Amino acid sequence: MKWIIVLLVLASVSFAQFEELIEAHQAAAQNEDWEAYITTFDTSEMNSSEIESMRGIVEAVWENYDTEYYEVSNLSSITEGEDALVQYHLKAQITGVEEAEVDEEYFALLHLVGGRWKLVFNMPLSDYLELTEGVQKLKVVETVAEIAEEKEKQAAVEPPEIEVDGEEPKAEEGCLPAFLLLMGIVGLVLRK
Repeated sequence: MKWIIVLLVLASVSFAQFEELIEAHQAAAQNEDWEAYITTFDTSEMNSSEIESMRGIVEAVWENYDTEYYEVSNLSSITEGEDALVQYHLKAQITGVEEAEVDEEYFALLHLVGGRWKLVFNMPLSDYLELTEGVQKLKVVETVAEIAEEKEKQAAVEPPEIEVDGEEPKAEEGCLPAFLLLMGIVGLVLRK
C-alpha cells in the first residue's frame, strides 16, 4: 500500500511540473520574453550558435505576431525514465501580420534535466502525425530498396540457365508477379 501512495505522489509531482512547464512556455511566448522562453527548453545538446539561431527565429515571429490570449487544457502524459510525452489542448488567439484562432491538440517531448522537466520539442499533434507518416513512408521505400538490392545480389550469384536436350530455357516463374507487387507498393508510397 505504501508503494502505491509513493507512486501516486511521484506521478502527481511530475504531472504538476508538466503543467507548470507548458504554462511557463506559453506565458513566455505571449510576453515575448526570450530569457523565460529559453529556460523552458532542454538546451544541453545545443551549442551557442544553435541557441542564437533559435533566438533569431523566435524573435522574428514575435515581431510579426502577438498572442492575445491562450488557454492550456486537457493535459495528459506518459513518462518513461527521464523522458515524457505530453499531450494538451491549446486554444489561442494570434494577431499580427495574419490573424489566427488556434484550437488544437499539441504534443511535447520533455526531458528531465537537473531534476526539472524541459521541452525538447513542441508542435501541433497533427504536424507530429504527418511527420510520423512521412517517416513510415521513408522506411517502406528503404525496405523496398533493400529487397530489390538483395534480389539483384541473388540474381548475380545464380548460375546461368543451361539448355537441356535441345529445349529452350524456361523463364523463372514468379518473378513478374513479385516485380509488379513491388512496383505497386512503390507507387502507393510515392502517391501519398
